[in-house]
Amino acid sequence: MSTFEKQYGFKLDAVYTAKMFFGLFALIKANTFKTGSTIVAIHSGGLQGNKGFNLPTNSD
Repeated sequence: MSTFEKQYGFKLDAVYTAKMFFGLFALIKANTFKTGSTIVAIHSGGLQGNKGFNLPTNSD
């Protein structure tokens, strides 16, 4: 999740959106989508749930 945040500039929650993007990127790498496709992924928040996971914070 911290690598994703550094690369794309926004945080993910550990329960839903991190797993969604992990799966989405796996599908992209597996050439599941037709070349030139537009992919829409909606990140609707949920970051408050990260507080319960003792996750490292990104201080960069």
